[in-house]
Amino acid sequence: MTGVTGTNGKTTVTYLLESIFAAAGRKAAVIGTINYRVGGETLRTGLTTPFPHELQEVMAEALSRGAAHAIMEVSSHSAAQGRIAGVRFDVGVFTNLSRDHLDFHGDMESYFAAKARFFREYLPAGGKLPRIAINADDPYGARLAREFPDALTYGFQRGCKVSPAKVETEWTGTRMTLRTPWGNLDLNSRLVGAYNASNVMAAVCAAGLLGISAEAIRAGVERLAVIPGRMEEIPNRRGLHLFVDYAHTPEGLDRVLSTLEGLGEGRLITVFGCGGNRDRGKRPEMGRVAALRSDVVVVTSDNPRNEDPGAIISDILPGLRSEGLLEENGEVDWEDGYFVALTDRKAAIARALFLARPGDTVAIAGKGHENVQIIGDRSLPFDDREIVRGILSADG
Repeated sequence: MTGVTGTNGKTTVTYLLESIFAAAGRKAAVIGTINYRVGGETLRTGLTTPFPHELQEVMAEALSRGAAHAIMEVSSHSAAQGRIAGVRFDVGVFTNLSRDHLDFHGDMESYFAAKARFFREYLPAGGKLPRIAINADDPYGARLAREFPDALTYGFQRGCKVSPAKVETEWTGTRMTLRTPWGNLDLNSRLVGAYNASNVMAAVCAAGLLGISAEAIRAGVERLAVIPGRMEEIPNRRGLHLFVDYAHTPEGLDRVLSTLEGLGEGRLITVFGCGGNRDRGKRPEMGRVAALRSDVVVVTSDNPRNEDPGAIISDILPGLRSEGLLEENGEVDWEDGYFVALTDRKAAIARALFLARPGDTVAIAGKGHENVQIIGDRSLPFDDREIVRGILSADG
């Protein structure tokens, strides 16, 4: 049992581990945000971490299908609510912690306590010494590492037990050489950005703790081409760098946009919104991040749920204005950047694509792999990727 917890990166780390296990000839079950699957075959979809009865059902089915390993995204809700009661993990991974779910936890200390509970109560399995990998670049990770001094730390700091000697990222992926307790490891990943180099390090740590060979780690990392809705590129004939991503926190959005900002030579056009009935405090902060990193921002709806989409956008706008982005009107100097607010998400995506010129980068953030939009009590079909493809096809 391998558990991965943190605000951002959980899904990517589980996909990397699944690919590494496959390269090592080990059949793995994955339980997470996108779906629950065994050997790449989807069993069902549900909460990131299901409730105990469903969790045990999924693991029993995975075992019956020959899975030798389970890789689970462990959400803070699941740790706080005891959803993982009865499960003992062999390996635990901490990726990072930043503002999210404060509508549930109340404050960052309570949020951290829920994450830390996973390591304190559910590791290790069978009385073994704990096998833990912690991102020591993250302030909360550094705190956790002090509590577990034998943990395998990773990060860009030289003092980490796994750290990069070299990282080079471009549109086609990321090349890196990692220093590890098992020697230097050269890797070519098709995932883009320094934050994905951190995710690769997390997966390398977990695989190393499970005794997987360097050859299988290298092959697994190189084989993984795309993760649904995680910096997923949409090919097009217009000369655009066009990406859909699940980023829905200030930190997550900043990681994606700073990566794209650093790679692109044209303008960066960002489409995003914030979910309804969730932490309102992060809305202006996400607006600030989008304004700081982007040339043009199209603010729109995410999953408004039972809130007024216009009211959600109103909560975002102060962050945009704080960074000097101006509302679109005839007096605006476009070189200084501007924003447009459209509550209709399809119209917002269409506006971004209309504004984009060859060489520009367009980031559509917030929903990623999701194929519905929650409005009121209804879940309506909506997939950012399909919307983009439909608009591009209509444009010829």
